[in-house]
Amino acid sequence: MKFGTILGTTLALGLLAACEEPDVILPGERVDIRDGMPGEEVILPNRAVPIALPAMVMNADWSHRNGGPDHQITHPALSAAPQQIFSVNIGQGNTARQRITSDPVIAGGRIFTLDASSHVQATGTNGAVLWTANVTPASDSAA
Repeated sequence: MKFGTILGTTLALGLLAACEEPDVILPGERVDIRDGMPGEEVILPNRAVPIALPAMVMNADWSHRNGGPDHQITHPALSAAPQQIFSVNIGQGNTARQRITSDPVIAGGRIFTLDASSHVQATGTNGAVLWTANVTPASDSAA
């Protein structure tokens, strides 16, 4: 019984392999992509090169994850020694059923956050909570 099963499986696999289309090998020269292109300048590692940065920009508003509508942060101005100036609870964090789905937005001197249970909070740049609102749709259950 076992021998018959093994023989049948082997024959079935052999027939399936015979139906496979042959590999198409494209004509042309093969170039190793790890070696670089012929005639290309080889850049040595750990080489000192001059750098020119744009002027630092103080971003008063951050409406998008990457800084602005164009999704480009252009050399943000930071303190020489950045440090935490305040910490505030913005509401419920992620759970098995609820997730935080929005990044903080900074506009008009306020920091707007949305927690995992759909509570929006406005916080001042000094850390004071200005207001909160529940934006759960009426059609959703409170649980």
